[in-house]
Amino acid sequence: MAAAVATYKYSVRDRAGRLVTGSLDGESKAVVALKLKQMGYAPVAIDQTKAGLKMDIKIPGLGEKVELKDLAIMSRQFATMISSGLSLLRALTILADQTENKKLAKVLTKVRNDVEVGNSLSSALGQHFEVFPPLMINMTKAGEVGGFLDKALLQVAENYEAEVKLRGKVKAAMTYPIVVFIMAIVGVLAMLLFVVPVFSTLFNGLGGKLPAPTQLLVSVSHGLKTGFPVLIVLFIVLTIVWGKPNGPLRSATSSTRSNSTCSHDRDWYSGSDSYPCVSKPEGKGP
Repeated sequence: MAAAVATYKYSVRDRAGRLVTGSLDGESKAVVALKLKQMGYAPVAIDQTKAGLKMDIKIPGLGEKVELKDLAIMSRQFATMISSGLSLLRALTILADQTENKKLAKVLTKVRNDVEVGNSLSSALGQHFEVFPPLMINMTKAGEVGGFLDKALLQVAENYEAEVKLRGKVKAAMTYPIVVFIMAIVGVLAMLLFVVPVFSTLFNGLGGKLPAPTQLLVSVSHGLKTGFPVLIVLFIVLTIVWGKPNGPLRSATSSTRSNSTCSHDRDWYSGSDSYPCVSKPEGKGP
């Protein structure tokens, strides 16, 4: 049985002796320390972060997708390795080997292969616009042109980390209302499926005509009890079909992103409209 993966915060020294902090996923402190040493760092402190209610829920069979948190961690690690003097190919290799997200690891391997044959990093990232947002691609290209790739990646990481924290706060604030709403729905369904039929049998035994609101409630209960299994099966089937990588939802999302990628063509540092489109709907680089 595989060990559970946790997130660890670390403090390390790079080759220049500078103190670097960040986070990394791993099975244990020893595994994280080994990964940091392979990245060329000298570990100073490694502490496990408390997951609490921030644990992500993944439903089997719906496929693994690249979350904003994965991009934030990747960008910060990438920036740290570049600023420490590692080559681009070496940094991409380490990221592909140590990234916990399998889909992102496969994409990073393809990016490394594209860079190895002579493509620029931004061009290689642009081949996978369904994974890397336009902001990351354009910032990477600006960093390549201006010679500050590490700073550009660090800025991307800080931007994504701030967005992840904001989303975490929103999720935390919405947890209690959602739980209360779900419990209310469950209570109403339990009443309609189990309580109302008992009273319906009792009323039929007594005879007489039921008031219109009561008759409506009994009818809803009967219909729900009859079609409830069908609704459950239909919900599961639709969830699996729409959650597949090639399902209607993913296809529509990818199509929308590919058509809108070229609209983000403003130069982020000069404000001009002459900045070239980085990724095309056909999935080709610039």
